[in-house]
Amino acid sequence: MRYIDAVPSPIERAFAIHADPETIWDALWHDLSQGDSDVFDVESSTWPRTLSVLVDLGGMPSRLTYSIEPRPDHTEVAILAEALSWRYALYQVVTFGHYRRNLELTLTIALSNLKTALEGVPLDEDEGA
Repeated sequence: MRYIDAVPSPIERAFAIHADPETIWDALWHDLSQGDSDVFDVESSTWPRTLSVLVDLGGMPSRLTYSIEPRPDHTEVAILAEALSWRYALYQVVTFGHYRRNLELTLTIALSNLKTALEGVPLDEDEGA
């Protein structure tokens, strides 16, 4: 078995955002322009539907792919995170699965922040909690 085969399946999170795809795209590009260009590289982009970015997540090479899909009453924004190193599997074992949970939480927070920035309503208020 090759080490790369041991890399677990990607992690995906999706949110419904009440904004048009172009506005969401602009917000993602704005965030990228504010980031440290030493830790990411745009791999591919298809305006305004997909954006794939190679990132360094705490020393772990990864790919984040954003998908923007219009729906009748909202736009679905999804992030797919893929570890590009066999070290991910090792970290999973050493941390008893907490490394994956941390990445899942990071993706959820990123989408929540995007939703709040575009809709102006924190997630818990939007859901009436």
